[in-house]
Amino acid sequence: MGIVKDVMIGLVFVAILILFIAGIIGMIFLALKALGILFIIFGIFMMFGFPTTNEFQDNWMTETGIIIGIIAVIIGIVMLFL
Repeated sequence: MGIVKDVMIGLVFVAILILFIAGIIGMIFLALKALGILFIIFGIFMMFGFPTTNEFQDNWMTETGIIIGIIAVIIGIVMLFL
């Protein structure tokens, strides 16, 4: 009876360890999805909400903002569907 009890306790510890690892992997998965959504929001802001040329900055800064926005949206989409 003692061996069966020890095996059951071992199986319970293994099950708890597997659930703990699965929870950590799930949290990382959800964090990547949330980060992907934030990248997409940031990219859309950089493409459409960034100040235009004649408001605050030179012409090349607007183009740089749009390029950074496109890159951020692409990274966000990849993270969202990863």
